[in-house]
Amino acid sequence: GINAEYGGLNADDQGISVHNRLVQTAQGTLVLASLALPGYYLSIPVVDFVGRKPLQFYGFASMAITFLLMGIFFDTLQQVGPLFVIIYGLTFFFSNFGPNTTTYIVSGEVFPTEIRATCHGISAAAGKLGALVGVIGFKPLQAQVGLKAIFFICAIVAALGFLCTCLVPEKKGSKLEAHDEDNSDISSIKFLKINR
Repeated sequence: GINAEYGGLNADDQGISVHNRLVQTAQGTLVLASLALPGYYLSIPVVDFVGRKPLQFYGFASMAITFLLMGIFFDTLQQVGPLFVIIYGLTFFFSNFGPNTTTYIVSGEVFPTEIRATCHGISAAAGKLGALVGVIGFKPLQAQVGLKAIFFICAIVAALGFLCTCLVPEKKGSKLEAHDEDNSDISSIKFLKINR
């Protein structure tokens, strides 16, 4: 994907040994991870202060804007490899300081106790399936439309995530037991209950 493409800071495959290409890719990935991890750490004190929904809104909006800017200024950014990597790394920061964090929190809070673990697992599996589709589809889509268009597509997907966040209930400051009363109609789903 884009990590492999720009993880090696745009190195040409010809004339570079497999070892050197792997080292360049590892170095590029380390740079991206160093930009991404602070997003997780910053979200820890912020998520209970601002709430899950606002943090998710902020993350998706920031990702959409960053991807859009990368698409618009793609040709210019390609000329300055380190700047490209840093701006691309910001998409990871905003993802972690937003939907990557709230995804785990929200799916652990919105379901009633009786089916919480099952639905949390289904939510996690759906996320992994979406990631798999993205990884498998990236190269064919890039070959079809080009990398510049990919950034515009990513901006659209982030904007859709922003809109879907409207459907997410805010559970900041409430106790998990209170959710059981809020979702009493959901807890009656028989096939998800474990009979004891």
